[in-house]
Amino acid sequence: MSRARLLGDDGPMKRALIGSVCLALALAGCSEAKDEDAERAAEPTPTATASTSAAPTQTPPPTPTGDAPDPKTPAIDYDTEQDSGVTVKDSAAADGLSKAPSDFKEFIAAELTRLQDEAGSDCSNKPQIRVSKLQPAGWAAGGVFTPECGGYSVLWVKTGGTWAQVWGGQELVDCVTLTRYKFPASVAGDSCLGQSGSSFTYTG
Repeated sequence: MSRARLLGDDGPMKRALIGSVCLALALAGCSEAKDEDAERAAEPTPTATASTSAAPTQTPPPTPTGDAPDPKTPAIDYDTEQDSGVTVKDSAAADGLSKAPSDFKEFIAAELTRLQDEAGSDCSNKPQIRVSKLQPAGWAAGGVFTPECGGYSVLWVKTGGTWAQVWGGQELVDCVTLTRYKFPASVAGDSCLGQSGSSFTYTG
């Protein structure tokens, strides 16, 4: 048998054998790739580590309890109820301000303490506060006096959530102050002093 015949006859068989080997290798390669994919899929996915410091939380504003005083309600006239207003001689006496909101009582008690601490030695008596009228929504009138040493009239206003004295004197209150703080006439009275020095009717 010739050499060419042997090559011619064996060529297809060799090619088939090589093809089978290649197919086996290819399948093995696919199997290995699938195994690697399966291993990767089995590995846990890395996650971001949570910070140990908790994020700051915003505290909600306190919910007010009770109804806020109505600015249209009539003022409390302590001059009528107590004949000559309520006199506060010490911080505990501020509780005698019936119907007054607690923040006003606390303010008067603190204001009295301040006045008495700042009082000089000219008078043997300590200052006192007299509250004449109060509109709980934010306006009050009264006076500061020291027995046997005199005194002056005072107006208080609740502004920015805090009570404060906005006027004090021995004359008629000026109209500018009453208008600026929108004082009810039921608290401040029905007359005021204009910039010209003349008295004007105040309607509040």
